Amino acid sequence: MNSNRTKVYVLVILGVILLFRAQTLFNQYILRPISDREAGLKELKQELVVQNRMQERITELRRENNRWVKKSLPKRPGMAATLYQNWLAKSVDSAGFENSQVTPAGVFDQNDVTTQLSYGVIGTTTFEGLRKLLLTLECTPLLHRVTEMQIKKQGNEYDDELNISMNVEALILDSASDREELVSVSEQKKAKAEIGKRISKDSAPASPFLVKRNKPKGDGNKRKKDTASVKAPDPKPVDYSDKVVQIGTILSNTVSEVWVVNEKTNAQSILVEGQEFDFYGVQGTVESIDADGVILKIDGVSYRWNIAESIQQRQKLPKVE
Repeated sequence: MNSNRTKVYVLVILGVILLFRAQTLFNQYILRPISDREAGLKELKQELVVQNRMQERITELRRENNRWVKKSLPKRPGMAATLYQNWLAKSVDSAGFENSQVTPAGVFDQNDVTTQLSYGVIGTTTFEGLRKLLLTLECTPLLHRVTEMQIKKQGNEYDDELNISMNVEALILDSASDREELVSVSEQKKAKAEIGKRISKDSAPASPFLVKRNKPKGDGNKRKKDTASVKAPDPKPVDYSDKVVQIGTILSNTVSEVWVVNEKTNAQSILVEGQEFDFYGVQGTVESIDADGVILKIDGVSYRWNIAESIQQRQKLPKVE
């Protein structure tokens, strides 16, 4: 009896040992490899996502680089300088400049990647002519920019002519193509259409700052005395004075000017010292003009209105005793 019981105990112990051993072998040779493969698969997926993002970024950078290369001047500096000078001179004449002169200043800066050319432009034109030239530079797909510009008033207060002096820089990329034309015919037509569209869109036939007073109408058909007349309330005017921004001043020995733009309608106005104004209900007089802005007189109080600020941002000056 005891012998049988002992055998049973031994078999139970051996069964438990075999069960633990089998579980260890199962974890070692089946579960752990599966877990390792899942972890490796997850890591590979993450690496694949990173590689895809890097590939997308590389594709985007290549596309952007191709756009820059396409806008670059031709690869040979001598040919590029001649082509760009001729194009710039034609653009200046087309904008309506008089007594204009385009002078090459040579190679401004050069390294292994880029070559930078510089040109000086002088001439006489109106504000519209200057704007057309700047739009031409902006809309033409080339790597160029205006780095410096000086504007001086010419003549008296009734003369719209401006003396313009500016520096223009153009860029040549080392990876640019060795083409023999600066801008293709299709790109020129596209730029010309965009310039005309921008000019027609921004032009305004009349300034909103002019106060119009209509003459009172006649009696017309009079109503009967016993008919009560009801007058509709006048609509409250909308205050857009925050859109009236000072863009600059032009100082002169004769008459100085301040240039104002209405960002809501894109209309420009020019004021001189002593001139009255009415900007959406803000009424007053221009007292003085200097290089940083103007002094306004509104309801007997003096205000400082600086360049690049709206008339709502004017600052009240202390009263002088």
